[in-house]
Amino acid sequence: MVSNRWRIDGIEPDLIYKKSKDPMSGAVETSIHMRERLASSGKPVIVSFSRGKDSICAMIALLAAGVEVIPVHLYRVPGLKFEEDSLKYFEDFFQMRIFNLPHRDFWYYLDRGVFQAPWQISINQSAELGVIGHDELWDAFKEWQGLPKDTWLCDGIRCADSIQRRVSIQKHSPWTDSIARSNGRAFAKRYAHVVHDWKIKDIRRCLEINKVKLPVDYELFGRTFDGLDYRFVRPLRDKLPDDYDQVLKYFPAVEMEFMRYEFVQV
Repeated sequence: MVSNRWRIDGIEPDLIYKKSKDPMSGAVETSIHMRERLASSGKPVIVSFSRGKDSICAMIALLAAGVEVIPVHLYRVPGLKFEEDSLKYFEDFFQMRIFNLPHRDFWYYLDRGVFQAPWQISINQSAELGVIGHDELWDAFKEWQGLPKDTWLCDGIRCADSIQRRVSIQKHSPWTDSIARSNGRAFAKRYAHVVHDWKIKDIRRCLEINKVKLPVDYELFGRTFDGLDYRFVRPLRDKLPDDYDQVLKYFPAVEMEFMRYEFVQV
């Protein structure tokens, strides 16, 4: 059932053609039609919820269309208070649980010894943690939640993000429906870019008319927290020292980032 609580009125994206500015090439399926199709199926979808502006709008657009959503946030460092505070805000805002699970990058950092102390590396190597793949992660989540393997994973990827994303969507469509293989296993790979044709003006309007408060990440980094490089750890050290200490607990050698940028300058 279409929801009246969530507003996307006034958002009318332009058509995107399979070949830019060539109407004869045919139009890429519009995001509004995608959301209508998902709603008509009557099945829930997973939303990759980064807390960023695009994923917020993807959530709102899906809810406005009457799609049942299951939002999942992936963390790169456990226990960061600013992320947990933000998730609490959005759980209250959307009136639903947001699952908070480790990102594949977290396992990659541990497995490859990224910013790890020697004693940590020896423990992690003994544990043989390995790295869980992107498709494997979502497959495990579906199994945990009792969802069908063909459940769609929706996100806020947009053509306007970059020329590479635009060309990919023009060429392959905003749907991905294939089989991925990892470690001898097969995983359903079903992704839907449900606001792919929105421009930044559409994102801003959606945020404004739905009265969304963006997370503190945008004040700190200009985007959502996305790694352990200098762009992210410097603002944490300077403005959120308790969260920076939390990063050091897992990645004590991250301070080498300051040496690299401020002393060596590479």
